[in-house]
Amino acid sequence: MKILHFSDTHLGFSEFDGVNKDNINKREADFYDAFLEVFKQIRHLKPDYIIHTGDFFHRISPSNRAITFAVDIMSKINSLNIPFVMIAGNHETPRSVLSAPILSIFDSFENVYVAYKQCYEVFEFDEVVFHALPHINDEAQRVAQIEQISPHPSKMNICLLHCSIKGDYLMEEFGEFVYPQDKLAVLEQMDYVALGHWHGFKKVFANAYYSGSLAATSISDTRAKGFVMYDTHTKKANFLQIPYRKIIKQTIQDIAQIDTTHTKDAIVEITLTNLTPARSLEISNADIKELLKDAFYVVIKREFIDSAITYQNIESISIEDYFISHLEQNNAKHLIDKAKELFAKVELED
Repeated sequence: MKILHFSDTHLGFSEFDGVNKDNINKREADFYDAFLEVFKQIRHLKPDYIIHTGDFFHRISPSNRAITFAVDIMSKINSLNIPFVMIAGNHETPRSVLSAPILSIFDSFENVYVAYKQCYEVFEFDEVVFHALPHINDEAQRVAQIEQISPHPSKMNICLLHCSIKGDYLMEEFGEFVYPQDKLAVLEQMDYVALGHWHGFKKVFANAYYSGSLAATSISDTRAKGFVMYDTHTKKANFLQIPYRKIIKQTIQDIAQIDTTHTKDAIVEITLTNLTPARSLEISNADIKELLKDAFYVVIKREFIDSAITYQNIESISIEDYFISHLEQNNAKHLIDKAKELFAKVELED
């Protein structure tokens, strides 16, 4: 039996300026394209079951475009007659009981089984039982629901979770679910533990894997993207990579050090380091972006000598701003008003 496990599709995510020919934010389109790639692989690989471990959408109330795409793609998957089990993640779980869970839009799909009610649910088939524990806002309720998990004695047991395991794999998000250490024993009884929330592929322990996200929601995430194919016979989990938007980071001291190799269609982060205010004034963002004109998007950061502050996407920093920042970083705030007064006096005289 083969199970295709993917997660953290974050439909509706967008960032940066620029739209494509369909007037869709280019980064938003990356997430739709990634999902379409997985759909292509589903048709090719023909798994026995499909599982999604949370954060299907990026927001509790997605845009009409994200919802329209989701309904369309899930209708196509539903028509393949492959059971699809999914759980809600923290991004799509409302904090108010007055808000309807967005994943309820899939309730009418006959081959889609969704756990979004902030409680443990079981989906049982002929040879396998899926133990679905979605994101739960209340910590005490989480523990109570975990204690209800009970592996089936004679069938394959697959557990779906959207959380941080062992206090690791945190996304530093408000209200994220941290699985309690003293409840790990029940997971070790499972044949496979499918994890969501962490955006990189990772084996956590013998039978537990994060599949990772399909695209990066942060410029700091340079990991490969894809999904997991788990074979219950061999008990092997293979990570299958899909095409994804590369994120390239370069730390330089001079514009001549920029490497344009492989930057075409990539998100490029350039960090100018060891700068003095005078040197910073000599380097323009326009020149850097012209050099990287084939890149998808360019982020420029500036780090100054003796400063803990990084300035992002500025053409340059004035000497006044640099000096004020220097005073703030060196606990000389009592001198700031006087410094501003003197800079104002010099500007008036000029």
